[in-house]
Amino acid sequence: MTSTDNLALRMSPELIAEGVCLPVLQIEPDGAVRAMAAYEGTVGNVLTDPPAELWRRAVARWDDPFVRETLAPVRTMREWAEATRAIDLRFGTEADRRRIARRPVFVPGD
Repeated sequence: MTSTDNLALRMSPELIAEGVCLPVLQIEPDGAVRAMAAYEGTVGNVLTDPPAELWRRAVARWDDPFVRETLAPVRTMREWAEATRAIDLRFGTEADRRRIARRPVFVPGD
């Protein structure tokens, strides 16, 4: 039996550069395509967009300056949680942002 902390899903710039992250697209049931499975925000839809264009957008998202700057310093789970919220708010839809706004902010010891 094994377990993981799933930190490989954070898609940090150094992991991408080292080839540690599996370069995949995640297709949602409605055809929406995520470039990064652990984060909100899509890069198009497999039902309407050419696959090569979806791939180009995914690679661009991995290399997006905001994504790189937000994920580069992440070393702890707390930092990853903060980075995830920032990325989700940046690339998520308005509905995603409303849903995220309803989540309580985690405070240790609560």
